[in-house]
Amino acid sequence: MKPFHFALGLGFLLALPTLSWATILHVPGDYTQINQATAAASPGDSIAVGPGTYAEGVPIVITVQLTLYSTDGADATILDGEDTHRILWFFTAKGALVRGFTFVNGVGVDVTPAGGAVLVSRGAEATIEDCVLRQCTAESGGAIYVSDSDFGLGTTLIARGCVFDQNTSTLTGGAAYVVLGAEATFLECTFRGNGTQSYAGAVQAHQATMNFDHCLFKGNSSSNGPGALYYGTAASGYVRSCTFFSNQSGSFSGTILSGSGTHITQNVIAGELVGFGVYGSAATRSCNVFWNNAAGAVGSGSLMPTEVVADPLFCDPSAGDFRVSVGSPCLPGGVGSCGLIGAFGQGCGIQTVITAQIWFGSAQLNVNSGKKWLIAYIQPPTDYQAADIDFGSILLFGNVPGSPGIAPDPSARSKIGDQNHDGVPDLMVGFSQAAVGQVVTQGDAIPIFITGLLAGTPFRGETTLKVTTPSGQGHHLQVTLGGVTAGPREGKPRVTFNVSGEGAGQVEIFDVTGRRLTARTLNGLESGEQTVEIKERIPAGVYVIRFTQGGKAQSKQTVLLH
Repeated sequence: MKPFHFALGLGFLLALPTLSWATILHVPGDYTQINQATAAASPGDSIAVGPGTYAEGVPIVITVQLTLYSTDGADATILDGEDTHRILWFFTAKGALVRGFTFVNGVGVDVTPAGGAVLVSRGAEATIEDCVLRQCTAESGGAIYVSDSDFGLGTTLIARGCVFDQNTSTLTGGAAYVVLGAEATFLECTFRGNGTQSYAGAVQAHQATMNFDHCLFKGNSSSNGPGALYYGTAASGYVRSCTFFSNQSGSFSGTILSGSGTHITQNVIAGELVGFGVYGSAATRSCNVFWNNAAGAVGSGSLMPTEVVADPLFCDPSAGDFRVSVGSPCLPGGVGSCGLIGAFGQGCGIQTVITAQIWFGSAQLNVNSGKKWLIAYIQPPTDYQAADIDFGSILLFGNVPGSPGIAPDPSARSKIGDQNHDGVPDLMVGFSQAAVGQVVTQGDAIPIFITGLLAGTPFRGETTLKVTTPSGQGHHLQVTLGGVTAGPREGKPRVTFNVSGEGAGQVEIFDVTGRRLTARTLNGLESGEQTVEIKERIPAGVYVIRFTQGGKAQSKQTVLLH
């Protein structure tokens, strides 16, 4: 099982183990060079680096769990490889974090001519945050190379909020290359102007896993392969809620060259200069918007039912503003129940939203009561008519981050009446109670909102609903939290829980804004007690955990304490 740091239950508190006698080392101050500080650091230490340019002549090597951070941010703190050497090497380090640096002029040389800025290997579990990796070069992975060449050591990288700018490779992965059993996840990162002389202008995976969530890919290029992403032999992963613009592939390819283990959902793929938007097979493809790709939207098969070719209505792509305007198909409601598509939401245009009054026939939803429908009433302001509500535009949204909007069940009775006897007509609609149960958590006052079009103008109404589950029954899926004990590795607690069903499942973690922080697929689950851990380092706060198995999901809020 893979590591997981969270309790699957409302109100459970999980405190991570803390290390005693942790020290903050200062550069300059305690040491003149960063590599001196990393060599002297003990597990749990932090290294604070002041502003300046650090050209140390040798790679900075991290072998233990530590935090290396700049005091003044990436713009003021430069790590310079001087076009002679790699800048940083995570070697066996479990749980190391690097934050707030600019890496420039790194070169992948030595026995592993890969990863001009960063090499992650030999079971290291590394995170880099808020970094800029610029003008680095290597044979493979111009900026980053992640390899688990011994297959089983668990080499991983998480890059969050990083910018990959004008990095190059001679073989593949202008920005990064993930290989041989490793896993890399890129969250809210920007890839611009990276290139390779052969395959994958931005990132390639080979016998490895790479994931992308809320990333921007602009102006990446390849001479003989996909302009942005290449899922090669035995590669897998997901590309979710990303925006691609003006990337350039080699012939017979596209912005993304996908494989049978690839999941491509909720992306905007536009402006491919030579090839297709997506080329190759995929495990799943849905809720993607394609536009103005030179060879067409997809190079293998046809569009899926929830995919469209339509102008995303970017606000100002020439200025790098890839938010979208009012009326964009990427906004919620633009493509069925897909929700927001792409990395960015609305940023321009003027839109009036009418406030409607909504309420339910019952103030309580018992998710396992066996009732077929949840009846809702929508009442527009007095200067509009209930008959002007576009039934096909209505969507109900719950409080589970990332969950789709639920359309009314067409088999349920709908009518115009005056249910609250206030003299103002309202529209009654019915939603599948089972569907609604998948997008809400349990609680006394769960926020619900319903959107749609009223005489062609968007409307929105909000209310709350008490959501309960009968004692002894699960929320469509029985998950019972067990004990929490210290994990086998330092800083990695272990969570036990009971699950009622067998087969593969998935655990996802969302923050309160709805941004998905991580996901773990758990294969071969059996009924009974399970132990799961997760590798990512996530700050203290309130989160929503979603467990999915067999097409059914349970979501709970939880509080993480350090």
